[in-house]
Amino acid sequence: MDLSEPFSESVKNTVKIFKKAYETLTEKRRAFESDKKRWIKVINENLKFFYKALKNKYIGVNSRKAVHTGVVHLKRYKFLLESFHVGRGPSSTPKKVVSEDTVSAFVSRIHTGVIINLKHVDIHDFFIDAFNLFEHQIQTKFSVMPILKVNGTFCGEFIKSSDGIDINDFKYFNTRNAIIDRTTNLQQWFKDNIVDKILIMLSQIK
Repeated sequence: MDLSEPFSESVKNTVKIFKKAYETLTEKRRAFESDKKRWIKVINENLKFFYKALKNKYIGVNSRKAVHTGVVHLKRYKFLLESFHVGRGPSSTPKKVVSEDTVSAFVSRIHTGVIINLKHVDIHDFFIDAFNLFEHQIQTKFSVMPILKVNGTFCGEFIKSSDGIDINDFKYFNTRNAIIDRTTNLQQWFKDNIVDKILIMLSQIK
């Protein structure tokens, strides 16, 4: 029995719950701190469940992809909640992007890292900041492997109007694997293999 589709839908519904919770909390503001801590705790509990699912050998590839995607989304809402500040007290300068190691959905991968957008609206500005984190991640991996095969996935949230109703949906854009070694110009590689490829795919959306 293939449970990939219902499992994937369950993960999507979980992400929608936390998205709605974040939007509601940041809108009402009152009693925000206590509510924020409670929701962060719930996010952590769901992340533990997702991590266990990724280690379950009986879960299929499609379900693993869905769970991994869910992990990234939940981490983003956790970062957003932690960085959101209400009141007159001191607050640190909010980060616009953060990087995070995460459990891979595939055993064959030596590393899976995510770069999460917290503030950027313009995709070009996001890519500029994302490169700095990407470069750091790659440099640290050279101590383990002198040659790396790297690909990227870009996730964007899109709004589509249907019968006067706005429908939010996430879309994913994957790039092909490409080799990186110590002689690679990382900035040029990132532009050629990530930025340009994703911008082309985005331009083809109707």
